[in-house]
Amino acid sequence: MWLDLQGKKLSWSASQAGKNGFMYYQMVDPPRTPYWEFSPLAAGKIDELDGKPLQARFYGMYSPGDRGDFGRGGLQSIYLSVGQVLLARTVDEPNKVYAIQIVGQDENQERMSVRYAIIQR
Repeated sequence: MWLDLQGKKLSWSASQAGKNGFMYYQMVDPPRTPYWEFSPLAAGKIDELDGKPLQARFYGMYSPGDRGDFGRGGLQSIYLSVGQVLLARTVDEPNKVYAIQIVGQDENQERMSVRYAIIQR
């Protein structure tokens, strides 16, 4: 599956239907090169970000450092639970940040529901 964020495609694959999965650092379309960077957040909902300063540390495909549970996806992806909020940006537009929350995923793993907001930094 992939999310279309204003023409920017972000790849998602389910691990356990309706519970968790992976978002990938690479572009969806060829050439499959590192494209996305992600930052974990402590917020439980996108609405909790309203009016608060953003504290973010973005990780790309080859970023060094311990990512904790966020890094469980390995070098190609990050691990996320349904309901989790994260920040994402592309390498070609680092000042345009997407706050993303996966709201749900059907049991057949064919569709997912997402809320997102765009933050211009």
